[in-house]
Formats: sequence, C-alpha cells, structure tokens
Amino acid sequence: MSEATPDTTTTEVARFVGVAVSTYDHDTFTPLPQTVPGVQRVSETLSAHAYQVDVLSEPRESEARAELRGLLAMDCLPTGGSLIVLWSGHGEPAAEGVLHLIGRDTKPGSAPEVDSSFIAGLATRTGASQVLLLFDTCYAGTGVMSAATVARRVLQELPPNAERLWVGVVASALELQPARDGVFLERLAALLQNGPTDPELRLRWSAHSRGVRGDDVIDALVKEWNVSTQLLDAQMSGNAWIMLPNPRYDPHAPEQVVEHLLLAARGGDPGDETSYFSGRVAPLAHLADWVKTARPGIFVVTGPAGSGKSALVGRLVSLSNPTERARLLAPGPVEHADPGEQSVHAHVHVRGSTVERLVQELDDQLVRAEVLSPRPGGSRNRGDLLGELERSPVKPVIVIDGLDEAASEAWQLTTQVLSLLAGNACIIVATRDLAPAEDGPSLVETLAPQELINLGDTANRQDATEAVRAYVAKRLADSVAGGMDTAAVAEAIIHLARAEGEGLFLLARVITSQLRAEPLDTSQPGWEARLSRSVEAAFTRDIERIPLLRRDGTDLPAAVRELLTALAWSYGAGLPTDIWAVIATALSAKQVRYDRYDVYWLLGQAGRYIVEDGEGDHAVYRLSHQRLVEHLHPRPAPAEVDSAQQQAAPVATALIDHYLALLASTPSRWK
Repeated sequence: MSEATPDTTTTEVARFVGVAVSTYDHDTFTPLPQTVPGVQRVSETLSAHAYQVDVLSEPRESEARAELRGLLAMDCLPTGGSLIVLWSGHGEPAAEGVLHLIGRDTKPGSAPEVDSSFIAGLATRTGASQVLLLFDTCYAGTGVMSAATVARRVLQELPPNAERLWVGVVASALELQPARDGVFLERLAALLQNGPTDPELRLRWSAHSRGVRGDDVIDALVKEWNVSTQLLDAQMSGNAWIMLPNPRYDPHAPEQVVEHLLLAARGGDPGDETSYFSGRVAPLAHLADWVKTARPGIFVVTGPAGSGKSALVGRLVSLSNPTERARLLAPGPVEHADPGEQSVHAHVHVRGSTVERLVQELDDQLVRAEVLSPRPGGSRNRGDLLGELERSPVKPVIVIDGLDEAASEAWQLTTQVLSLLAGNACIIVATRDLAPAEDGPSLVETLAPQELINLGDTANRQDATEAVRAYVAKRLADSVAGGMDTAAVAEAIIHLARAEGEGLFLLARVITSQLRAEPLDTSQPGWEARLSRSVEAAFTRDIERIPLLRRDGTDLPAAVRELLTALAWSYGAGLPTDIWAVIATALSAKQVRYDRYDVYWLLGQAGRYIVEDGEGDHAVYRLSHQRLVEHLHPRPAPAEVDSAQQQAAPVATALIDHYLALLASTPSRWK
C-alpha cells in the first residue's frame, strides 16, 4: 500500500524565492558577507531538485516590494505545489508590530515597505498548497507572530477545501535577539543537503522516501540547533504534506538489499552493523554454484519456520550488493562460497503479494539492473515481462523470499509468474512447504524445483546445530562478563528448540537479543528457566520492557502492542506511516487516536521487530517475521470468521474515511 500523501517535489510546481541583502547605504546596518552566498547555496540545492528558483540580490526596498509582488502574484500557483520564501539580511521591529525587512537603501526607523506580514499575505494567496517562510534577520521572532497571524486570517478566507494548505514560519532569532551572519543559512543548507544527524529524526527522512514534510524540516532545524546565543522561533498552521526534497533518498534503494534479507543474513537487530552469520558452508556452496552458472530453473530452499531460510538466501543477496559486500569483506574473505558482486539481479519478499505486484517489482528491479530496457509508459505486464526475458541475452538471478507468507496467493504466484519465468531466469525461492486447501500438490511440489535444499533434513539439522553454537559465541562475545558461558547458552537453546518444536535459528536470535540486554550468570542453578521458551514469549517479554508511551502526562500501556498489531494487518511491502496510524487507531481497545509521531516513537523503541522497505517513493514498514504476524494477528479458524470480520470492519471503515478525507482536501491535479 503506497503512501497516500502526494509528493509535491515531483508532481507539482515547486518554487523558491530568496532575497539576500548584504550591503547597505546607511552605516547603521553593518555588512553581512555570508548572506548572498548562503542564499545562493540554498537556491542551488533546491534547483537540483526541480524547484524553480528566483534570487534577488542586494535589492532596494522598493525594488524588493515590486519584484516580490510579481514573483508571488495572486493565484500564480493555481494547482497547488510548494513555495519557500527566504529573506536574509538585516531586520528590525517596527511600531506596526511587524518585522521590517531592510533593503539596501532603507533608512533606519523609516516606515516599512517590505515586512513579514506583507510577505505572508502574498505567499498565502499564490495558490500554493505548502508554504514555508524563512526570516533570517536580527529580531526575526517579531516576524513569526505577525506572519503567522496573517497566514491564519488568509486561511479563514479561502474556500472550504483550504485544509490542504499548510503554512510554516521560521525565524532565525527570537524577538529581542541579534542573529549571527550566515549561521542559519549554513545549517539550513546542510539540512537540505544531508538531512538531520539525529537517529530519531532520520527515521522521518528515510532513504526510501523521495520527499519530506515541511513540519519535519522545521522540527529538525529546531531540535538540532546548537547556538545558545541565538534561538529559533517557529509557528505552523494547516495540514502539512510532503514539500521538500529528501537528500537521503536513494532512487536505487531496491538494489541495496531488501532490509528483511539483510538483517536475516547478519543475524542481528536493526541498528547492529555486525554480521553474526556462521556455518552453513555446504548449502551455501550449493546455492553459490547455482548462481554462478545461472542455470534457468527454480532452486527451492525450504524447511521449518525459523530454520534460517531467509538468512541463507539473504547471504547471497548481501554478497551481491556492492555496499553490503564491502562491509562484509572488510574484516577479510568470507569462510564459504562467494557468488560474486552484482550476481543477484532482483530480490523480492512476497508476503501478502499479488501476481500484478510481483510482476511490477521484478520488472522495475530488472530494469535498474540493466537486464531489461525501460518500457515507455510504465512497468510491463506478465506477458511483456516473459517476452523481454526470452529475448534478453542475460539469464537473471532472482531471489524470492517468504513465498509461503503469500498464503493462498502463493500458488498463483508460482503458476502464473515463477514457473513461467523459470525457463529464462535462475530463480531461488525460500519458503516453507504448504499443503493445498484442497486435493492437489503442495507448494514445493507446485514449484517443481530443479534443485532443493531442505533445512529440516538430518544432515542440515546437524550442520545448523554447529552453526548455532558458533553464532551464539560470536553474538554474545561482548556479554560474557558476570559469568555467562556462551557454550552453555548455545546448548540450552538447542535443547529448547528441540523440546518446544521451535525454529533453531530464530530462537537463537531472539534469546541472544534477550541476553545481550540482560546477561545471565550460567553458574547459578536454574538459570535456564529464565530463558524465553518460545519466539512469542521472548517477543512479549521484550516489549514489556519498553518504556510506556506518554500523552499529556498519561501513560498508554497498550500503545506498543497496538501499534505493532497494526503492522500485522499489512500486505506486500508494508504500511506508510499515515495508514499505520489509522489502523492502530481503529484497533485501539480504548479508542486512543494514534498519529505519525507515535509511529516514529515506536520505530525508535521496537525497530528490531520492524522492517523498513520502499514503495512508490515512500518508506513503508512491516513486521520482520511471519511468526510475529501470526502471533499478533492470527488467521481465524473457519468457526471464527464472523468474529474476524467484525474486527476488520472498523479498520475498513477508518481507511475509507481517511482516503475520502484525503480526496476531499487534495488539489484536482493530484486526483
């Protein structure tokens, strides 16, 4: 499901108007040598992202007034879009209660020809949907209140659909503070060029999202401001949508290893850059040989849940990806077969996918890998994709993970896509075997693989046991203080997995995560009883340690579970933040109204259970393992279907209401 919010950085007019005054006719106003080059840097950054830019350098006050009237004419942006106006130079409070913006020829104490209210009045009448006003002057805080007041009054005069309009105002100094030359412009340019440095703020500037919202830009400016003698002031009104380019956006993000496979191959948690992958030399050699020869057909990696299927195929994808490969090889060569750089041309996690979505994703990735040429007018359909692969001299390597998580669609994906492409592509599929709903072949039988690795076989189970011993020792190497014997922990995990019927690798991962946070003294009697006995128990125990979300001084004890449960309702790549919050609100037992800030809070607290991916130039999120999906949102038994439908009804209603509201507040060109 793609982000519902329109992207003004690519589909709508985006305009920047900058005014820079550094030299003055009157000695009262000292020169500001950083002003003109600073505004120019900002304009160049925005120009590189399809903004139309106009910069007025050293204007007289009457010239600035006339030029601004022309550039910000009424209804000059009739179909919406983004508008940024930046004034940098000297400013002073005026008796009229506004910020007097000083032109090159302004006389001290004179009546203002150009002021904060004047600019706000022009900007909010242009027809722009998203307006950001930036005043970089001494005493600029004076202009925040006056500009915001004008903006609110104009909003009240506009037609009923004006809720689509957002206005943000930022001052580089408080009302009675001077401003240092160039400081604000330097930080603004750095933010637009690199994004924020704070990890929590960077969650909103995901590399999967092409644009960022104006309120997130203001929030990053304010929270990362570190000049104690000069403080920012800001106000906002209306409904913020995406309006500025995201410097962290990577148009080739799908080439960077789907995060699910990357994390599975590392064997750690999100944010942990260390790779703990261990053992499994024989199955990797088998897979690497298949990849190197690129034999057309289907190679299946199967086995019980949690047996390491994703980690195995993820290792291939990781070593294929140039960025991840460099990180893996930095300590030295890997201890197993290496498929080679850029050996995998496409990789898709197909949980909840459809035939159409899989075909589109494969086409997009194969075009980016230069296996196929772009198709004018958009992605190919199934027949076109098959025809292009038949004509292509390259037999691409395609990795499909989580086929079993597509549920009943898994057979459709197999027969209508994978089996057809297998004659002209080397396809590796990681999946549990599923029995059909009616008489017929199982999922693996339907795939009819030329090669197969079953991680549940006796030989592979023994290999997995040795790999887990090495994995536990490696992952707990920094946590042995306090008497924790990693060999004893590994044997306890192996025993638990056998006794409880758990997937060995998944259980090893969640228990080592528990022990990294809470080390145990294995010399004490009964220490094994303190280990979580299942993935679900470890998950529940972990989320109970997360601090409570507080709203207006009130604790919300169910917030973590309700927000995670909402993700269990996702399909395909995942949910964008706005839809995620809508579903969590609809599911809330106490009718808590969640918003995107709650979502980002959860990402900071429980990101180890969440995968970030990209769809439609926006970041989307899903749970990291099907076991968690089934735990939080179990599939109903036939006798429970009516109850499940009653639970789904509020979610469906909330989503319909959300999209109707978006359509009602969206400019006609976006509909």
